[in-house]
Amino acid sequence: MNLNPKEKLSEEEVAQGLRYVLKDGIASQAMMTLTGGAFLVSFALELGASNAFIGYLAALPPLLQFVQLFWPPE
Repeated sequence: MNLNPKEKLSEEEVAQGLRYVLKDGIASQAMMTLTGGAFLVSFALELGASNAFIGYLAALPPLLQFVQLFWPPE
């Protein structure tokens, strides 16, 4: 695999990169939909979660983003 940067990309390489970015965006959005928001809340309710547990689920992502500020780099 050649990982050396190029000065100029061909139109085909740019188009391929844009397709990869689009696929990455679709996959990221699907992941966000399935692991957060209304889908996660309804799934938790189907499993019998309490209101407090659903509140913890909703609060967890922002708290974990805050913790990343202080996480030591490897």
